[in-house]
Amino acid sequence: MSDVILQINHLSKQFPDTPIAAVQDISLQISQGAIVALTGPSGAGKTTLLRLLAGLLLPDAGTIYLNDELVNAYAEELVAGHPDIHMVFQDFKLFPNHTVQENIAYPLRYYNKDFQQTKTQELLTLFHLETFANKYPRELSGGQQQRVALAKAMAAEPAVLLLDEPFSQIDGRLKQEIKQALKLLVTEYDTTLIFVTHDTHDALSFANQVALIHQGNLVQFSSPEQIYQKPTNQFVASFFGWCNFLKGNNLPTRLKNGRSKSSLACIRPEQLQITSKSLADFQGSVKRQYFMGNHYILDIETNAQQTLQVFSPEAYKSGQIIYLKINDLHWIPE
Repeated sequence: MSDVILQINHLSKQFPDTPIAAVQDISLQISQGAIVALTGPSGAGKTTLLRLLAGLLLPDAGTIYLNDELVNAYAEELVAGHPDIHMVFQDFKLFPNHTVQENIAYPLRYYNKDFQQTKTQELLTLFHLETFANKYPRELSGGQQQRVALAKAMAAEPAVLLLDEPFSQIDGRLKQEIKQALKLLVTEYDTTLIFVTHDTHDALSFANQVALIHQGNLVQFSSPEQIYQKPTNQFVASFFGWCNFLKGNNLPTRLKNGRSKSSLACIRPEQLQITSKSLADFQGSVKRQYFMGNHYILDIETNAQQTLQVFSPEAYKSGQIIYLKINDLHWIPE
């Protein structure tokens, strides 16, 4: 997964009557076979970037190359984008008068019948659609239509597949199975997959590269592990889950490593351990707790009037004294 398939150079796009650009000078190199999540707050520019990659919008500045070939927008071509780049929209774009099976088979229409049937059946099975094969889109739920759209897109074996919120209407365990099916096909077809999501769990668990966009800017582009464990600033750290921010002057000497009093550390709740008094870095009392299913989140008010969040497998009483030890932390770059 080292060959660059998509080269995005200084891409910008601003819509009329908007104070800031939706996409501001974004550059990215995306490797063949990568699964890339575009995530960020609402209005950050994620979908605008996706539509630029699809050739559905004309950039104000910058270029997009697929295998060194310029991807042109609708203003420059009769057909927008590039034939090897496919996009699944949020409204799915299914053929209303075709059954599920016919929709999935449509990209295969120029192949022989045996191949069409074999591949269509494989996709029906992978996306848990066998029982809906002869139904029409209007007879399906939103989540079922979403799965049909994904199966249809993968039938074409595109070089690059763009997905806009692909898991938004798929629930629970089925979502995990659909992710596994997509990963299997992406590997088999050597497809590069780029998807927009507001769900940080989907970004971290499904992608192997995550691009965080904020106010049109690319804030960080790295592996899920890197973006979670080594965020480049406080915004990135906060966006991907709970984080306790402490300045150097509020940390024990053993952890400072020559840092200044104003240096900022990010300590995830799982990096704090409930321990004995003799091993503790902090003492505090339970202020609030939240039941999360397989664990609790405790708000601990320390003697220094700071509130720290820590994970616990068991519940504690309000006001109960707790001792905490820091097992790890990440210093936010200054």
